[in-house]
Amino acid sequence: MITDVHNVTIAEAATVMIFSMAIVFFVLLIISFMMDLIRMVFGEKQKAEVVKDITPQVKKTEITSNTSKDDDEELIAVITAAIAAELSCSTRDIRLKSIKRKNTPVQPWAEAGKHENMLNRI
Repeated sequence: MITDVHNVTIAEAATVMIFSMAIVFFVLLIISFMMDLIRMVFGEKQKAEVVKDITPQVKKTEITSNTSKDDDEELIAVITAAIAAELSCSTRDIRLKSIKRKNTPVQPWAEAGKHENMLNRI
């Protein structure tokens, strides 16, 4: 037993440190088990999910020519997918009526920087 606080050896200090760390570890472990128990007792009943084997099926097709119509359809698909991803909804719920290009002399990165600066001031 340590009686004099000023004459503690390194071995005694290490022993105290190891026991203290073990106590903290076991208390955290008990708290973790208690949280799991509470989650199991009072948590939501999870429905069994059906796991489907999703394998991408790629068709090999050759593109003979790139027409502007194909490019426009691809651009519309990309814009629709980006909007759906941002809104967290399906692409079927989104209907684009028109797409207009914004012709500005300012570069997009410069415009984004100005917008960010304005948001930081607010």
